This record gives sequence, structure tokens and C-alpha cells, in this order.
Amino acid sequence: MKVIIASSNQHKIQEIAYILQPFRVMSYTEIITECIINEKGTTFEENAIIKAQTVLKALKPHIPTLGIFAVLSDDSGLCVKFLDNKPGILSARYSHQGDDKANLSKLIQELGMHNRDSSPAYFCSALALLNEHMTYTMHGYLHGMVVNTPKGNNGFGYDPIFIPQNTTKTLAEISFEEKNKISHRYKALRHAKVLLKYWQ
Repeated sequence: MKVIIASSNQHKIQEIAYILQPFRVMSYTEIITECIINEKGTTFEENAIIKAQTVLKALKPHIPTLGIFAVLSDDSGLCVKFLDNKPGILSARYSHQGDDKANLSKLIQELGMHNRDSSPAYFCSALALLNEHMTYTMHGYLHGMVVNTPKGNNGFGYDPIFIPQNTTKTLAEISFEEKNKISHRYKALRHAKVLLKYWQ
């Protein structure tokens, strides 16, 4: 069974592939050219559904040769309490530069503008899993704290400033394997994995 990810983000695809073993995970761009996905939703879930539906529609000419497959999309982001839950659904576009470092810098700067060196925060992952006949959604959350000093060289996005609850290290200070046992994406994907077993 193929699990076709509605993303070309290699960091995200790597995480999903690791968690969904032994399913065959691939980016939709391995089948078709990258398409424009208009993330016009107001929630993580709405945007996940939009991504998956857009890719499924673009894949239609190839469906007869795909065999058994499902399209999986993830819309995720960081919600910071003292920034009124920003950046939220705009997490990947927070700096309007489409760049992890720029997004991170902007968030740290905004914490400073609010005279905060830390804030409670949480990551949310919303997944949409669909084929031609069914659509399912599921969520995962990781609660913790953001700090204004990046630490660690692993992970991506906001990982260097996020410390999970009941730990002392940022997500960027722990290993890939450790992160993928506690992350918001892992928590959502473990539900998707159960569902995929019934779709084979």
C-alpha cells in the first residue's frame, strides 16, 4: 500500500515515513509535478483536508496505476499562549519569507516585545487521510514551553526553542528517534497507522 504525502517538505516526509513503517511513504511530487495548494482554511484541520483533496484531485489521471493507496496530509503549527496562540496556522509562513530561521527569529522578537523570555505553548498536528471513498481526520498535541534562546541542532522549524512538558531539553537537543516517540505528529500518526491497516 502506498501512502502519498500531500507535501514536498522533506523534513516532514522523513518523520512521517519513520513513524508509519512498514508502509511505503512517498511525496506526491514523485508522481506528479508540484501543484498549488491554497491553504485558505481557518483551522489546522481545514487546511489538512484542503491539502489532501487538492493532491487527490491532481492524482486522478494516475489512479488506475497506483494500486491501493491513501493520501495523507499534515497541517501543523505552534501556538504560543502569550502571543494569543500565534503563529498557529501561519507557523510555516510567520515571517512571510518561507524560511525556518526567519520564522524562529520573528517569534523570539515578538516574545521580547511582550517582555517575555518564555511562554507556555503547544504544537498541534492535524492529519487528513483520504482516498476516493473516505475521509478521516485526527489530531495530536505536544504541550510545553517556548524560550527565547535557541538550543540544539536537530529537528527543524521551532524545535530549537520548544521544551516539551516534564523535560529540560528542547526538541532540537534530543535525537530524531526520541522526538518521534513524543511529538504531536507522532501522536496523530499512530491513529492513522491503525486506520491504514484496515485499508490494505
